[in-house]
Order: sequence, then structure tokens, then C-alpha cells
Amino acid sequence: MMTNETDSQSIRSISRPAKDAQVAQWLVVAVLLVALFPMQYGYYTFVRWATTLAAIWITLRLWPTNSRLKFAFVAVAIAFNPIAPLYFSRATWRFLDAGTAILFAIAAIRSSRTGREIGAVNEAEDGEAVRVKR
Repeated sequence: MMTNETDSQSIRSISRPAKDAQVAQWLVVAVLLVALFPMQYGYYTFVRWATTLAAIWITLRLWPTNSRLKFAFVAVAIAFNPIAPLYFSRATWRFLDAGTAILFAIAAIRSSRTGREIGAVNEAEDGEAVRVKR
């Protein structure tokens, strides 16, 4: 009986980061979709920070994997960079916001299908960590 409780606790502790990651990714999707509407300039600065930080975080999680999504998130981090901003027309920003929202949604859906955080690490039978390939 103790092993079942321990197993269920370890399953909950593994799935918690994945759920937190999915929530963060869906929040960025929502932030980007709201940015499609006319907003004050401060909101767009917030969008840059939120999107860049999330893109960097996902890129770091994906870097050891063979996923080609990591290069898309590097491009997103560069495009939305708030420290050395790139300036585009309003129409271009709307296109970038919509495309980036789709990219984050794809990442969230991928992690929800596997039940793991994107780029999560599996434990091999011998205790060695192994990256999950996507």
C-alpha cells in the first residue's frame, strides 16, 4: 500500500511542472492574442518581455533535444527582444503576434499530449537522465 501512495505522489510531482509549463504557454498565447487589438504602448512593452522570457525558457528546455522548434523560439526571442527592440509596422506586428501565438499553442499542445513539460527529462532504468526527443 505504501508503494502506491509513493508512486502516485511521484506521478503528481512529475506532472506538476508540465501543467505549470502549459499554463505559462497558454498565458503567453492569451497575451499575444490580446495584443492584436489596439492597446496602450505599455501593454506592448509587457508583451515583448513576457514573450521573450517565455521563448528563452522554452529554447533552453528544447536545446538538448532534436526538436526544430527551438530555432523558431530563438527567432521569437530576437524579434520580441525588449532590450534591443526591432521596430516593425503595426500590420507586421499583428502578423508576428498571431504567428507567435500559434507557435506557443503548438508547444503547449505538444506538452499536453505527452503529459510532460516540453523538453522534459526521463530517468533511464540505470538512473541516468535521458532527454525526451520530440
